[in-house]
Amino acid sequence: MKDKPKTPIEKVNKLVEMSFGRGFYGNRIFFSNSSGDHMIEADRLETIAKRKWPYLPGLIERYEIIGKFTSEDGSSLKVSPEYLNCAERYALLYKLDSGKDALIKVHG
Repeated sequence: MKDKPKTPIEKVNKLVEMSFGRGFYGNRIFFSNSSGDHMIEADRLETIAKRKWPYLPGLIERYEIIGKFTSEDGSSLKVSPEYLNCAERYALLYKLDSGKDALIKVHG
């Protein structure tokens, strides 16, 4: 029996993890309020980030934010300069998976 086809977000998140490292996802929304910084899972591609450890929900919530998707399909992203090599790896994997080129912009 075949596995169910993955959603586009699941496919991109797999490429993100392969390129940037374990624990990184591309469908996170980051926000701050009076109780601190928070990150939630989204139903679209947005912030590329992972939780920093130790992580204690409500007490210690720290995140490593390395970039942001600027397209809905994962074909363009902005990253911090220190993650350019990882972004280039992502672009290569994205091209192999989708057949489309990925555009990388460096910010910061």
